[in-house]
Amino acid sequence: AVVSTQSTGELKECNRNVNKVKQVTEAQTNIQTDKNKSLDSKMMDLEQTITKLESEQSRQIANLRDQTKELGSVSISLERGVSQDMSQLREACLNRVDRRITDMEEHCTAQFGTRDQRIESK
Repeated sequence: AVVSTQSTGELKECNRNVNKVKQVTEAQTNIQTDKNKSLDSKMMDLEQTITKLESEQSRQIANLRDQTKELGSVSISLERGVSQDMSQLREACLNRVDRRITDMEEHCTAQFGTRDQRIESK
C-alpha cells in the first residue's frame, strides 16, 4: 500500500497532537496528584489538631469536675464551721446573759437585801 506524502504528513501531525494531549493530560494528572497529596497532608494535620483539642478539652472537663467536688467539700466544711461557730457564739451569749443576771441579782441583794429580808423589815 502506498501512502501519500500528504497522508504521512497528516499522520505525523496527528501523532504530535496526540502526544501533546498526552503531555497535557499527564501534567494535569500530576497537578491533581500533588493537590490530593497536599489535601491529604492538611487533613492529617487537622485530624491531629482535633485530637489534641479533644484531649485538652477532656482534661479541662476532668479538672473542672475535680474543682467542683473540691468546692463542694469546702462549702460543706464552711457550713459546718459556721454552724459550729454559731452554736459556740449562742452558748457564749447565753452564758454571758446568765452571768449578768447573776451579777445583777447579787448586786440587788447586796444593796437591797433578799426579798424575805425586805418583807421582814416592813
